[in-house]
Amino acid sequence: MTSEQAPRDTAVIDPVPIRVLEARRIQDHYGGTAVWFGYFTRSWWALLPEARLVEGTTPERLGAAIAAARGGVASLDPERQRERDRARRAGRP
Repeated sequence: MTSEQAPRDTAVIDPVPIRVLEARRIQDHYGGTAVWFGYFTRSWWALLPEARLVEGTTPERLGAAIAAARGGVASLDPERQRERDRARRAGRP
C-alpha cells in the first residue's frame, strides 16, 4: 500500500468569478436591483428598489422572479426601468 496521491486529471473551476459576473449581468439588465448568490442558501437573491426581496434557484429563475415582481416587465432597458420604479414609488401609474 502506498500513500502517493494520484495526479489530478480534471480541472478545478472556481465558481466565485462566474457568480460575480452573473450577478453583474442581472444587475445591469434590471437596473436598480442588488443581486447576489447566497452561499448558505445556495440560491440567487435580488433586492428590488421597492424593498422587495426575491429568490431564484438559478440566474434565469431569478430574472423571471424579478420580472414577475415588477409586473412582468423583463425587457425594459435599465434606465426606463429606473424611471418606472421612481414613478411607482411616487404613486404614479
